[in-house]
Amino acid sequence: MMNLPLWLMLLDLLASSLVVLGLLRWSSRLGLARAPMLTGSLVFLLGMLPWGDQLARFSIWLHSLQSVAVHHLAPMLWMLAFTNASGRGDARETGSAPVLAIALLLAFALLSWIWMLPALHTPLMHDAGLYMAMRWAMALSGLTMLVAVWKTRAASQTREAAGYRLGAWINLSMSGPMLAWGVMMLAVPELYLQAHTTMDHGMMMAALPEFLSLPMALDQRLGGIIFLLFGLACLGLAYRPALLRVAEGVSPKRRRYSWPK
Repeated sequence: MMNLPLWLMLLDLLASSLVVLGLLRWSSRLGLARAPMLTGSLVFLLGMLPWGDQLARFSIWLHSLQSVAVHHLAPMLWMLAFTNASGRGDARETGSAPVLAIALLLAFALLSWIWMLPALHTPLMHDAGLYMAMRWAMALSGLTMLVAVWKTRAASQTREAAGYRLGAWINLSMSGPMLAWGVMMLAVPELYLQAHTTMDHGMMMAALPEFLSLPMALDQRLGGIIFLLFGLACLGLAYRPALLRVAEGVSPKRRRYSWPK
């Protein structure tokens, strides 16, 4: 199916709005920081707009931007809201929750990789329904990872080493795929040429407004830059406490709240 019917697009939009409303009510009840929750919700809604699919399906860099917004940036902003929240985890959960969290983070990283596979980009371009399903898989992956991270906060607070290990997994699952794809898309100019013929790319660009129509090499390069920038930003955010301690003249080896190497 090349385009979704209007009723399905409106249903898609309603589902995204209900997810955001549910998250905001949950965050209000738990007293989470409002600014990152609201910013993350706005990023999520913009990335989940069904009308945005009509552009992202036909452009590698828009596809990359949508992937980062829905699957990485929105969950990362929501996780920032946990910073000043008081832990309410059940002690009985602290042993098993990190295992669940690591499994979900591995699934999160795998979806990040699959989403950008060149072999999948052409089928996604031709099937709006498949693209919508994949977008929701990314969104739900980010949401389940968010819940798992929240449940493991008790382990992070009561057992410092457990918190460090969990932080390393979060860092790896979020920044790793973005950095890997960014490097590949910049280092291998013909990466998507193997999946798209000249006719395929012509169809993609014809479906976009003229100012968004780019040569394939530039389209791919811009997508790689987006992944690299957001991947490096994710790393910088993860290591921000250690960097601040270095700036203050404190040895990073004596850090207390920084992510582990």
